[in-house]
Amino acid sequence: MKAYGAWGPRKNAQGETVDGPIRSTALIGPDGTIKKHWIPVADAAAHPAEVLEFLKK
Repeated sequence: MKAYGAWGPRKNAQGETVDGPIRSTALIGPDGTIKKHWIPVADAAAHPAEVLEFLKK
């Protein structure tokens, strides 16, 4: 998770900064390279449509 930037400092529910998982999405190509990385994912409900739109391009 660290290698993909999905682990590190973030705010928890109480507003404290802690190390932990960062909500993100990495689109990894067949060759293993990151094609797109969304950090952070702010709106989990709307995010799938955003990813789909990127894939359609």
